[in-house]
Amino acid sequence: GLAALHISPEGFEDYEGFESRKKDLDILFNQYISRIPIKNLQPAQIKAFLINVYNILTIRGLLEFYPIKSILKKVDRTRLGFHYWKDTFARFGDTTLSLDEIEHQYLRKTGDPRIHFAIVCGARSCPKLLQTAYRYKDVENQLQEQAKDFFSSARNVRFEHELQVVYLSELLNWFEQDFGSNSKEILKRVQGYLDEGTAAQLSGQLSEYAIAGSVHYDWSLNEQTSSKKD
Repeated sequence: GLAALHISPEGFEDYEGFESRKKDLDILFNQYISRIPIKNLQPAQIKAFLINVYNILTIRGLLEFYPIKSILKKVDRTRLGFHYWKDTFARFGDTTLSLDEIEHQYLRKTGDPRIHFAIVCGARSCPKLLQTAYRYKDVENQLQEQAKDFFSSARNVRFEHELQVVYLSELLNWFEQDFGSNSKEILKRVQGYLDEGTAAQLSGQLSEYAIAGSVHYDWSLNEQTSSKKD
């Protein structure tokens, strides 16, 4: 409901709209999410539920600083005494988890690297934020669609077929070990996320390409309008 109202089909967020619904978000966390004992969840439930929580918590946390140009302004504990991903928390029963803990202690431990194309950070180069929730019965299909959507954008992958090289989103640098132990393994996995046309153009030989570098990661806020800045 809230997401459909304040997220565009392209995944950009209406933070001004969300700001007017902060009370609703707090009720969601305090009266509903806080009652879920995550230790009792099955793997598919962990994926769907915690991706949803991570993304909603990201939005709610950003609202504390909005208007802001980039969340990178809020990740310096030494200077600010605060680190956005380490110090933005949600409560689940008797457990409290930060954004980092949700990602690293739960989502990454599912062994499914596609979670990186579903959780968002409020930046323009982040994965697309869906207008609907992830559902545990559909989460496998939703994650595959998210991975394909991610790699359909030149913002995240760029090929130079004549030279047989590819440039990948920095996400795959930061979490390289989640995608493979070497470049061939990483590219073989990426091959499975490509649309049919691109895959056909490569003739199934992406693993023969070289990873030449990273596509620039745009950390500017992924808001629908730019009328408010700090």
